[in-house]
Amino acid sequence: MVATDPAVTLDVLRMECHVLRSDRDLVACLERDCADYAARKTAGTDDIAAGMRGYVFALADDGAAVEAALGADRRLLLAGRSNGWARGFYLLDTADLAVARTWFALASGGEVVLHPWYGSVNLAVREH
Repeated sequence: MVATDPAVTLDVLRMECHVLRSDRDLVACLERDCADYAARKTAGTDDIAAGMRGYVFALADDGAAVEAALGADRRLLLAGRSNGWARGFYLLDTADLAVARTWFALASGGEVVLHPWYGSVNLAVREH
């Protein structure tokens, strides 16, 4: 999949793999995405953007502080640190950078860099 990503093939982005934790059932999310796409295609459109929405992706120097402050917050959709790195990366259930900044005000220490990010609407779906 990565080999065909336009941003990767144009050398705008490079692929990195990191372990993430999430209380979301990501397999179920993928299954919902596939079903939603099939339904859109049956309805006459295969516009993948129809199944996307905005989020905020954050990189934090002090991942432990962020996880202590936001670890139980349901707005934290994905969290990860790689191979013992102190730095963490996080996906937040908001598209508003200003709102995300207020959440990180709770975490002490280190710089946090926020980026707009787009992903599946199903990442934010709460399973029963």
